[in-house]
Amino acid sequence: AVLGEHHPDLADKQLEVDFINAFARAKGSKRVSLGLEMVEQPFQPVLDAFNQGEIDLDQFKKGVQWSKRWGWPFSRYAPVFEAARANGMPLVALETPTGLRLRVQLRGLEAITPEERARYLPDPLAFAAAPLQPGFQSYSNMLMQSSYEDLLAAGMLASTDRSVATPVNFLASQMLRDEA
Repeated sequence: AVLGEHHPDLADKQLEVDFINAFARAKGSKRVSLGLEMVEQPFQPVLDAFNQGEIDLDQFKKGVQWSKRWGWPFSRYAPVFEAARANGMPLVALETPTGLRLRVQLRGLEAITPEERARYLPDPLAFAAAPLQPGFQSYSNMLMQSSYEDLLAAGMLASTDRSVATPVNFLASQMLRDEA
């Protein structure tokens, strides 16, 4: 299952907690994980320590460099993380490293090293075909363009210059993080 949210909406966080609790009950003994777009993959060892009860929420926040790498208040997400751990639902880091995202925002997919390409683009043909799918252009225009404009205005992209951090490169960085 996939569950999205509006980052600033507290009601969405409560919905996530309720969903986690209900989903865990419905799955019974089957193992289910919770993927986190806000935690970069290199920080998975911190999530593993949290999953195993070795660290608390404060150590989690510091260990994943939350304040530096995610713009939304940790306190809003803490109940989600606690619900997942209480239900034995391991947290999994999904986000690509900041440096990679910023390079792609500035230079496009050419900025990806061969090693990164192998790790984060396991199926390059499917990745290249995604924009050709019916509805993709409408989705991109409706959601991605507004996100691009909001992040550019907030100074949250690799550059505030739209001729440098272009909409095309932003879309590539978003697609890369979704693929990874």
